[in-house]
Amino acid sequence: MGDQLSIQQRPESLSDQVFGTIREAIISRTLAPGSAVTEAQLAKDLGVSKTPVREALLRLREVGLVQSMPIRGMTIIESSREALIQAYELRGILESAVAKLAAIKASEDEINELTAVAKKSLQFAKKHDAANFRLTDRQFHSAVWASAGNPELERIAENAYLLSSALRAIHALSSSDSIKCAQQHVDIASAIGDRDATRAAEFAANHVRDVLQYSLPSA
Repeated sequence: MGDQLSIQQRPESLSDQVFGTIREAIISRTLAPGSAVTEAQLAKDLGVSKTPVREALLRLREVGLVQSMPIRGMTIIESSREALIQAYELRGILESAVAKLAAIKASEDEINELTAVAKKSLQFAKKHDAANFRLTDRQFHSAVWASAGNPELERIAENAYLLSSALRAIHALSSSDSIKCAQQHVDIASAIGDRDATRAAEFAANHVRDVLQYSLPSA
């Protein structure tokens, strides 16, 4: 595991860097679902003290990405059909509420930003560029969360997004599903830009519901 994790230099606190590094390793499955992790081993792999690792693991437990073991250490969350459905149910409620607030409270600059990102996600989907589609998907949702003007709701919505991402059995949607997903980004952005809170909330809820269907493993 020592060669798999490395902290990228970013203008963040060390604790934030450690948290982000471990979080992305879980979502990308660099840290395998169900695997055990300890403060000591992660600190050694990352070349940091145990303190920022301990802080990061506590935050990751809050998100739901790790679970405490009975004796010591933690395990990476494992996916199941039920867990995936529950995560997307929660995310659907939150994304709907966030989109509704964004339609009411977003500034024109914020609307322009999320609209631009939505269009980029559609362009990448049509080009079958899965990596950049995933990147702009996250950027789009982040822009919507931020434009809602509620930092606590933004934090919780991001946590739900991360949890659902980690539980998905697949990393990339099919090309056709990606295009449908990206078109929904454009539709959500349009509703927010029109200040239509009801339509924005409905589109966001439908979007999360559809992504769940794309992501469910075969029964």
